[in-house]
Amino acid sequence: MKTKTLAITALLTLCLAAACAGLHAGDSTPDTEANRIRAIEGKRLLALVNGRVEDAKQYHASDFQLISPGGMAFTRDEYLGAIASGKLKYLVFAAVSPIEVRLHGDAAVIRYRSRIRIAWEGKNEELFRCWHTDLYEMHDGQWQIVWSQVTGDGGAEVEPSTLAAERGEPTLSRTKAAANGSSVDTINATP
Repeated sequence: MKTKTLAITALLTLCLAAACAGLHAGDSTPDTEANRIRAIEGKRLLALVNGRVEDAKQYHASDFQLISPGGMAFTRDEYLGAIASGKLKYLVFAAVSPIEVRLHGDAAVIRYRSRIRIAWEGKNEELFRCWHTDLYEMHDGQWQIVWSQVTGDGGAEVEPSTLAAERGEPTLSRTKAAANGSSVDTINATP
């Protein structure tokens, strides 16, 4: 009986080890792939904040396109070039919600909210809260972002632009109407 129990234990151990080895050899579950994509997105954001363009480039497909909150389209080279030149500087770029992942074969869509603080051409330091909807595709065994659509949050706290006010530029503020809770956008022509 003791020998039989040892044999069964050894067999189960070998089966478990084979299953784990198979997973590490490239077989993965949807949860594993979703976590892998989340990790890549985190590394991508960190590379962008740190201005490490060569590191960031590996996460962006050659045909990458970003649609900014202002509706402007940027290719990978335009986007990463702006960071490399210092024209665009991310001071903060962090997910503030869980990164949701939908896998579809060799493609995945992610969605999350972020907090972004940028400086454009060394000025205009702005804080944004945005929604991101990004498409990742598998390219040569590596997940890469292909499309990124960034949309302003709309109802999030937006820090007033003190730099715009100092320059005498119009600023946008959002207030809540007390009676019905609706939002009111106000453009201040003079600070």
